[in-house]
Amino acid sequence: MLQSLIESGTIAWIALAILAAELLALTVYYRNTGRGVAPRTAFPMLLAGAGLWGALGAALAGAEWVWVIFGATVALLAHVFDLAVRWRR
Repeated sequence: MLQSLIESGTIAWIALAILAAELLALTVYYRNTGRGVAPRTAFPMLLAGAGLWGALGAALAGAEWVWVIFGATVALLAHVFDLAVRWRR
């Protein structure tokens, strides 16, 4: 079963759903308590991860190369933005 999840790329879409749930949970927790990681602080980091998972899912599913590059580019841009924001602090 795990082999088929990996070979089909479904594992990447599951990981993306977990990332979305993580962002939602962080947002709800932060808004209700005022503690934890602010969603706008966590978003670039999570977007970078989502881009990588999207690129992997596209590659495993046999999508056109442009979708793999798109996911990798999203990840790179989000990572650079996150790094630039953290660097200034």
